[in-house]
Amino acid sequence: MMTDYDAITAIVRQELPEATSEDVEDLCLYDWPEGQDHLDWLNTASPTEIAHWVVAGLRDVFAERRQEQREWAEHEARVKEAN
Repeated sequence: MMTDYDAITAIVRQELPEATSEDVEDLCLYDWPEGQDHLDWLNTASPTEIAHWVVAGLRDVFAERRQEQREWAEHEARVKEAN
């Protein structure tokens, strides 16, 4: 049986194949400043609505990760050159 959570993850993975179920869960259950309002929205929004919100958020997360990876690779290259 597919749960709403499974449906959300499946929709997200259509747009972001690199997204994991853990990525989806982490973003949904993050300690958002909206607190109870956020949880109420999660409990009432459709899986499609939540998935679109997750995709937007994960695009930002993944962009930050890629930037960090680029910066680390550049740092390693500089260190290698210096040695």
